[in-house]
Amino acid sequence: MLVVNRESGLRLIRQVDHAALSGDIALDWRAPRVIPASFWPSFMEAVRHHDDGWETEDALPVLSSGKLLDFKETPVARHVAVWRRSIDLAGARDVYQEIIVGNHARWLYTRFPRGGSVEDRKVAESFLEETHRRIDARAETLRARGGDARAAAEPAALEAARKLLSFFDALSLALLGGLPFFSRSEPLPHADGEAALHLKQVPALDPGGGAPAGTAVAPWPFIPGRVELRSRAFDVAARSFASPRDCAAAMAAIRPSALAFVLDP
Repeated sequence: MLVVNRESGLRLIRQVDHAALSGDIALDWRAPRVIPASFWPSFMEAVRHHDDGWETEDALPVLSSGKLLDFKETPVARHVAVWRRSIDLAGARDVYQEIIVGNHARWLYTRFPRGGSVEDRKVAESFLEETHRRIDARAETLRARGGDARAAAEPAALEAARKLLSFFDALSLALLGGLPFFSRSEPLPHADGEAALHLKQVPALDPGGGAPAGTAVAPWPFIPGRVELRSRAFDVAARSFASPRDCAAAMAAIRPSALAFVLDP
């Protein structure tokens, strides 16, 4: 769950809705040649479903002394269980998606180590080692098939996919308020090249009229001249809850708020 504090209470965004927004961003991307065209649809599906393991978790959100925990605050053991579930669900679709989602988890746990206590660090390190073995074995299986499968599992292609999923994930989170907005990406593959993107938030001309939040992107890596995005959130008045079921009931009792974003050159 993404938990965003607001003056009127909390804005709650389910991880599957955030992932769907990541998938919508990917949908209009100029596919890089390093990822075989026959595997691009599977890659986009992996992006859209990379957080499916959170669905059961978000149905009964984690609380601490009544406070709803943001996904970044989820206890390590539960966080690892969610990632295992996400990777398993990806693997049930196909081995390539299992590799893509597993690589994303592997990168996150390497780039942002988790665990404050000795026990938490052991859990995180064990998950990281397990994921290394699992994804490396799956990649070898894919390479053994030859042709496009071999090309899709080559290190350069997997690193390109990792970079893109990391970016789509981070941009979605930033748009939704789950992460601070960032002004520059790492070099990202698109079409025939690779470039770091510069991003700038653009205030809505008429925010009172429901105008979408804007983001200017350069260089422009998308197919259409403008990318219009939609998502949803649950705006609740309460800031604490008696139980996870109490939080779930509060979300079920309201109509989700419609969110809109625009990306422009």
